[in-house]
Amino acid sequence: MLYGGEFSNVVEILKEFYEKFNKIGVKVVTFFGNSKSKGRRSQWIERRYSDITKVNGFMRYNEPLTKMPSDLEDTMAAVIQFVLKEPIVHSLTENDNEIVAYARKHKSFGILSQDTDYVIADAAKY
Repeated sequence: MLYGGEFSNVVEILKEFYEKFNKIGVKVVTFFGNSKSKGRRSQWIERRYSDITKVNGFMRYNEPLTKMPSDLEDTMAAVIQFVLKEPIVHSLTENDNEIVAYARKHKSFGILSQDTDYVIADAAKY
């Protein structure tokens, strides 16, 4: 896989992130996917618009200077899986449900997320 420029910095940061967890014996599994159930889709859309509003001014200011790759999620998944040799899961259904099921099945110690749904679901100890 070829990458360079500022993306090399992103890869290095990811490498350090995974190395810190691996060093203490914690295996990080990264989930990719955006499938949302019909009931939660409107809530998800509302959150995304809220996020967009928060950063809109910054993005407008930097728009002439930057361009996000259209396939960023696929690129990040490939880097994590093939360059860093770390496990990833591509969710085929709603990501939250797959993470909870995975955590329970593998008796996961914790879930690293900004989403409080995992605490409510009692999916992992932390």
